[in-house]
Amino acid sequence: MPKQPEEQLELLSRQDIRTMTKDMARLREEESKGERERILQLQKEQKQKKQQGALATSVPLQTTLGPASSAGNPSGLVRQGELPKPPSRAKKALIRIVISLLLLFVAFNAIALAYSFWKNQGVV
Repeated sequence: MPKQPEEQLELLSRQDIRTMTKDMARLREEESKGERERILQLQKEQKQKKQQGALATSVPLQTTLGPASSAGNPSGLVRQGELPKPPSRAKKALIRIVISLLLLFVAFNAIALAYSFWKNQGVV
């Protein structure tokens, strides 16, 4: 390994090092071209699948009974491969409030029962 600064400068000024940076830039460019072509190919395939899916939706799909019926699907049938829509924030909040009120009701009744047993303990 050269240790003198003049030798280092001489190595850096060589033509093969300059062409290596050009080669690296060209390789990166070729890789990016290949990647662009691959992405375009994937997009074409997705478009074809969507078109085939649109044609397939005109033909009835096999259906199975779903867990619950929704407003848009009153029969309760769910097509295979489709997930049900998640509940809205308002529905989630309402369900949480109802469950909380139910738990408070049960706790209040348990406390009232315990209090009545405690009060009536000496009567019997």
